[in-house]
Amino acid sequence: MASDASFISGKIHEVLRAAAKAFGPISPPIDPFVLAELCGVRKITRQLMIPEGVLKVVDDGFEVFLQDNFTDQPGAATRQRFTLAHELVHTFYYDRSTRPPRPLQGTPEGGKLELLCNSGAGQLLVPTFLLRKQAKERIISHASEIVELAQNFNVSPEVIVRRLDDVPAILESNFAVALIDFSDASKPTIQADCNTDWLRAEFQLPRPGSDFFQWIRPVWDTSKGEVRPIGLTARASA
Repeated sequence: MASDASFISGKIHEVLRAAAKAFGPISPPIDPFVLAELCGVRKITRQLMIPEGVLKVVDDGFEVFLQDNFTDQPGAATRQRFTLAHELVHTFYYDRSTRPPRPLQGTPEGGKLELLCNSGAGQLLVPTFLLRKQAKERIISHASEIVELAQNFNVSPEVIVRRLDDVPAILESNFAVALIDFSDASKPTIQADCNTDWLRAEFQLPRPGSDFFQWIRPVWDTSKGEVRPIGLTARASA
């Protein structure tokens, strides 16, 4: 079914297999601009616009428009890579055997589709098989290694945290990560997390966008205004 997460995983496997056949072994960082043609994208246009990315159906495939407003800001290129990957996942939901391509029957709509495309973009830029390869070389047990992985794959730390939650075997059993946005100091929010059995035993699993203070309240020592020493480390997200 086109609405299943397994549908996206299968499509990503097809694209990466075609890329390996055309360009050689796959290694990080994955270049979505190279993968675009394999997804039927005939043209990529950067322009000033409000949305970060738009997919347009054309007669023989697709055209992608990418926001080009803030290229001088830190992380802009990395974010644009993710935006393109997101739009490439949108192409999976079309039948490219027709001219022009037509939406597949059963394609989800609205927010559900966008969430699936975000998840797929992470998988495309940080493939599961490359993450599993990391497990053969080391077990992740420190926040600095999250940052290093983000640099290696040329994605944001948030993408790495979300992908590690999909492949928890890479994490040290007593290590977990919650990425917190402290831009509003009065109400910091959870942006992403990756969980191990240790965290599941200590906490109710967090949800993206939820209040960090409410989530951490069960282990909050109100007498001292501190978190009880159970090995929890909070890291602020810029």
